[in-house]
Amino acid sequence: MIPTQPILAARDDDRSVSPLSLLDSTLSPCLSSLSLDSSDDEESITSTASDDSDSTAPSSETCCAPCCTTADSRPPITSIEPEHFSPLIIIGAGPHALALAARLNEPRPAALYTDLEHARLSWLQREASSTRRRQTVKGRWPARKLVESKTTTLAPAPRAIQVLDSSGDAWMRRWDSYFDGLKIKHLRSPMLFHPSPADVNALVAYASRTGREDELEPIKGVVGREFSKYQRKKRPTRIGRAPLANERERQDYWRPSTPLFHSFIRDDLVDRYDVASLVTHATVTSLSYGPLHVVGEEPQEGFVVRSVRQDGTVEVRGAKAVVMAIGPSSKPFIPPVLRSALPSSPASAGSASGATPWRQDEVCGPGWCHSSAFAIPGCRPLDSELGEKVRRGEKTHVVVVGGGLTSAQIVDSLLSCGVSLVTLVCRSRIKTKHFDFDLSWVSKYANVEKMAFWQEEDPALRFEVIRQARDGGSVNPQFARALQKWTKEGRLEVKTLAEVTETAYDEEQEKWTLELATKNTDPVLDSNPSLATTLSDLDYLVCSTGSKLAIDEVDFLQPILASHPVETVNGLPVLTKDLQWRKDVPLFVMGAYSMLELGPDALNLSGTRAGAERIAHCLGELDIFDSSDAAASDSTTGTQRISRSGRSVSWTKLAAQKRARSAGEGNFFEGLSEAEA
Repeated sequence: MIPTQPILAARDDDRSVSPLSLLDSTLSPCLSSLSLDSSDDEESITSTASDDSDSTAPSSETCCAPCCTTADSRPPITSIEPEHFSPLIIIGAGPHALALAARLNEPRPAALYTDLEHARLSWLQREASSTRRRQTVKGRWPARKLVESKTTTLAPAPRAIQVLDSSGDAWMRRWDSYFDGLKIKHLRSPMLFHPSPADVNALVAYASRTGREDELEPIKGVVGREFSKYQRKKRPTRIGRAPLANERERQDYWRPSTPLFHSFIRDDLVDRYDVASLVTHATVTSLSYGPLHVVGEEPQEGFVVRSVRQDGTVEVRGAKAVVMAIGPSSKPFIPPVLRSALPSSPASAGSASGATPWRQDEVCGPGWCHSSAFAIPGCRPLDSELGEKVRRGEKTHVVVVGGGLTSAQIVDSLLSCGVSLVTLVCRSRIKTKHFDFDLSWVSKYANVEKMAFWQEEDPALRFEVIRQARDGGSVNPQFARALQKWTKEGRLEVKTLAEVTETAYDEEQEKWTLELATKNTDPVLDSNPSLATTLSDLDYLVCSTGSKLAIDEVDFLQPILASHPVETVNGLPVLTKDLQWRKDVPLFVMGAYSMLELGPDALNLSGTRAGAERIAHCLGELDIFDSSDAAASDSTTGTQRISRSGRSVSWTKLAAQKRARSAGEGNFFEGLSEAEA
């Protein structure tokens, strides 16, 4: 059911004032007597708790004086030790989070724009001096690149960034585990979709440099000769359908193998930018924003991030800014008709302590699992009694509910591992597409649809554009052929236009029974609009029904939703153009929940670099990292302060001055909708 859409109010995107500078001078009378002696504070980051609700109880880390607890005053001030405070905390360690961490450590980012877009947006980077530049012979200013050659980065200090991930202490741990669980050999995305900020052709260059071009799979039927409008008008019957991409882009439309992409991530991002040590295995349980006191510093506005380790240890951290980069699988969706019949199972020790993003019994149990369980060793179908039956050579029958690419991958994986028979139940017909959306959204040279999307101001209309662009689940040609192969061998039965109406599970026999209602494709000849079908004697049920995108149901966001609510449209937050929660809250959102700003590809690899560039640009404007390493440091550590006229100046402030001299444009992406010069 689609929830009622809220009334959309006009948005104010003025970001000329940093939210960190808006501290109320009358914050609390007790601030003048606040002790800065660390001996007065108890340990704030390591404490053992048996219940997560203890984190909301009053503790010694908050100021409980009467002046801070009156009904009309601000929330109590949270005290954080300096070693537990960092300028930026990133929640999640997937490809989007890695793209941002790499972008903040890249002195010469160049992977967002093509040469044409660099030329079109060159006016954003004008000379700081008033000296006129030399004119060319034709009297035109010479073109300049958008990104100037710099030796500085946004995040110079080693502790400037902390990354908290619920899946492990390494980058893209859940991604790798999911690909391993489904035995996926090649990515669906082409070569130009990757999180590296250094070069748009970084993945192509890496495959060539390491001599691994033989691990690439061509994407057939996409690249071809380009025809002009005149040629189409003159010979419409001979030309036929035009190719999706021109011949000059052929090198981009190959699919990298999973091992190649894994090596690329390790070598060109994790090792190159030295970000391996940033990731901590912890699940965030609470995120709040308000008065914050770092021992030894002046009070300020900041975030309090509470998390829990795998062993149940509760931790409390502070940050100036937070980036939420969680994936869409954080809220697995199971249809009510299936959930009502799922057998109950005791929660594991890890899920009971909150060390997983969701309780494991919510994604797997006796005789069933959600597709998200393939990322968790021990929760996969073949890790259960089904695997024992397969190894004993018994006949097994599995039903998979869903019609997207993940469903096809699950079917292919199960049958390849020895399952005797699989039934695939889809509500609609199976659609075959190379990508989740048309290339007109993400083409390397002509993303026309995205430019039109950015010009639309109404979030509700943007959501409709996103829904139409993604058009539900689809299967790429590789797995469409795999489904046809298994069907011909008699090991796969596909039931399209079918919906599950009733389910039952026999715990003694460990068997499922499903009632299906299949839509009649020819209701004129048959008055019955649907046909009833029964599937019985099923050994296992896989729910490949996707995830629910509902920002207001994310557990750790409840405190900030209560104190700083945000407008939503069908579960997606309405963000600023810099992907900021609100202009007065330095919380940023990446991935699926940023689709209303980035477009329908926000949750895919194609949205990693765009989201990272927007957020990095705003973090620079807010001077988030200035206080982390304001002392002089050499160029090897990447100091972000430069010397001008004998004084130290932040280069982000110089960038703001440049934007003020260039018609006051405050966001790189506003220029993308300008007409080409």
